[in-house]
Amino acid sequence: MNIKRYFLSGLAVFVFFFLAEFLIHAVYLSGPYEAVPNLLRAEGDESGFFAWLTIAYLILALAFAYIFTRGYQGRGIREGARYGVLIWLVAALPTSLVDYAVQPWPASIVGTWIVASLIEMVVAGVLLSLIYRPKAAAG
Repeated sequence: MNIKRYFLSGLAVFVFFFLAEFLIHAVYLSGPYEAVPNLLRAEGDESGFFAWLTIAYLILALAFAYIFTRGYQGRGIREGARYGVLIWLVAALPTSLVDYAVQPWPASIVGTWIVASLIEMVVAGVLLSLIYRPKAAAG
């Protein structure tokens, strides 16, 4: 494993996850979330938990990048996209389905989570495949 490329790719994925999650939840889903205020923290309360979000996304990004490096085969963007789909199947999709089963989330919100997380994981995997790859030899 190339430590420098690992940390660089992990940092890039962290920034991407943070931005993507903001766009998904704070922008795109802000209206639908207003319909279920009982399932969310009261407005203003969430700022006290920002550090926890940051820690969670950092752990996710570094683990996401680390697992990628362990199976890295240098097969380009398709390898990254496939990796994103696999992580989505193992983590994001089951989590969304469990949340739907145990909490009264509307199916439309859960459906958005499922589609958005698939796109997010695929893009993050592609991002990893572009950053983690070895530099081309000068010739």
